[in-house]
Amino acid sequence: RRRRRLRRVLANRESARQTILRRQAIRDELARKVADLSSENETIKKEKDLVMEEYLSLKETNKQLKAQAHDLSLSLF
Repeated sequence: RRRRRLRRVLANRESARQTILRRQAIRDELARKVADLSSENETIKKEKDLVMEEYLSLKETNKQLKAQAHDLSLSLF
């Protein structure tokens, strides 16, 4: 009986140790994913800012070209 109880206690300890290691591995993997996603998010934000700058520039150019086209069409008549 004593041996069986001791074996059970040791098995429980080993099981608990394995559970702790498994949880630690999961935490480490999640921390890595958080770091990767944070980095990706920053990259996407910078890309969005560049695209927005280009959009605003093109919008302004388009506005100027429309005004020029309008002035040109008025001068033709």
